[in-house]
Amino acid sequence: HNVTTLHITQLVNLFANASHVPDSEPPEIKILYPTATIYDTNVTEVRVSVTDESGIAWVRAEIDGMPYSLAPSEGTWVAKVNIGNGRHELTVTASDVWGNVGTAGVNFTVNTSVRVVRFNGTTVVVVPGKADTNVSVENGGLKVEWKYGDAGFSELFPAMPEVRIDEGPHGEPWGMLTAGTSVRLDRWNQGKIVVGSWVYRRAYARLSVNGSGCAVVMVPRKGLNVLSVSLRVDGRRLSVGKRGDTHYGIAGDYVYIVLRGVHGRAVIEVHLAGGAEKLPAPPNERPLAPIRAVEGLDEEERRKPPEP
Repeated sequence: HNVTTLHITQLVNLFANASHVPDSEPPEIKILYPTATIYDTNVTEVRVSVTDESGIAWVRAEIDGMPYSLAPSEGTWVAKVNIGNGRHELTVTASDVWGNVGTAGVNFTVNTSVRVVRFNGTTVVVVPGKADTNVSVENGGLKVEWKYGDAGFSELFPAMPEVRIDEGPHGEPWGMLTAGTSVRLDRWNQGKIVVGSWVYRRAYARLSVNGSGCAVVMVPRKGLNVLSVSLRVDGRRLSVGKRGDTHYGIAGDYVYIVLRGVHGRAVIEVHLAGGAEKLPAPPNERPLAPIRAVEGLDEEERRKPPEP
């Protein structure tokens, strides 16, 4: 009797709000959590909204091919999970009472080694380092501050959906900030060059910036001076100064290059030099012999080495 009553109740709940007119439209699925972003803690819940005029028959979810059961909860469908580090794929499938099936999916990442902050529609993902960074809202944009020891800088960027920050510092050039872009180190050469009787230390960095958005590139100076900073776009080489949407600055022992409004591919080149050292005087091909005390010889003759 209890089983029969439960069965009838389930059917009544299932069809109470259902339309008796067959339709061919699948349910509308909206994944509320997780979304396509990075999380710095394990994802412990899947929450979706599923609507259909005919009524919902069932909702199912898979994460990386592993099935999970969802139950209705306060107007949504929820499953308890525990998803750790890595890149993951969530797929949600739902059917209405007439057998029409809809599907939605999202990719998300869990990285418990990063720090994630969300505000004003912007997700800031920070890879912690020895430097300190701070992101805040200013004049409708994002103010990004970077500080390492007594040195640092601050820059204002337009509001962006996601900003990724690698605080660093690192021993070689890196992308400190990317927003809609990616940074790749193509070349980092360090060596010496001889100019006249002087030896100079030098370094050369080349990095590629791809995408559409903004970026900040950092290059260690290692005590050297900036000779030039240039930008290559569409085969053109442009000199980068200390003002403008694309500019560079000095923060302690680092050069930072700010790029705003990147579209496509841009190449940053930085030349550094310094640390001059005087070359030692070249040795004589044959050292002068000691002056011999021989009477009757002038000084040039007396400096000749003795006959064997």
